[in-house]
Amino acid sequence: MSNFHDFVSRLRTIVPLKIKYKDESWEMKWLNFFLKWFNPTFMTDFTTVIGYTVYFTSRSYVENYPRQATQTLAHEAVHLLDTQRLGFPVFAFAYLFPQVLAIFALFFPVNVCFLFFLLFILPFPAPFRAYLEARAYAVDILSGRRELGDVLTYFTNWDYYKMYPLENQAEKLLRFWVENPDEVILKVLEMKPKN
Repeated sequence: MSNFHDFVSRLRTIVPLKIKYKDESWEMKWLNFFLKWFNPTFMTDFTTVIGYTVYFTSRSYVENYPRQATQTLAHEAVHLLDTQRLGFPVFAFAYLFPQVLAIFALFFPVNVCFLFFLLFILPFPAPFRAYLEARAYAVDILSGRRELGDVLTYFTNWDYYKMYPLENQAEKLLRFWVENPDEVILKVLEMKPKN
């Protein structure tokens, strides 16, 4: 059994993990319609977690690059365990906040509130998303997959919709989780096969 499949098996003992592939998923293709405007490589460069389902870019990526897929899954495992810890509705709302508030514009189609809620479509800082991503990227840094400086760009550029454009604050947040990993981060690092 490969390290990737071994890791998947270990994760399935603690979370109801499903593996799917973006290029085979109509849901991801639909989501890409909205995300491609600010993240044109969403389908090809980013693995996505929704609930307990991990959407890798393609089946061939996992088959041809099992080591990288294992490292990617370690990052996503933090999201899976945080979803379990917080519950899916809380995790999803926190991750999508404040942009998720734009949905409320639909409840006020002929009202000034429509414009107020529509403003949340803008790339306002997303502190909860930054918190959740910093925890997952701490695994990447601690396992030697990425350098802190490289990770910082994800917080400030369009890939995550400029989730935390204050680079100094983003660096402090990342350093905090790298220097003070909690039980979730440590559990993932312990479970992840050594490549």
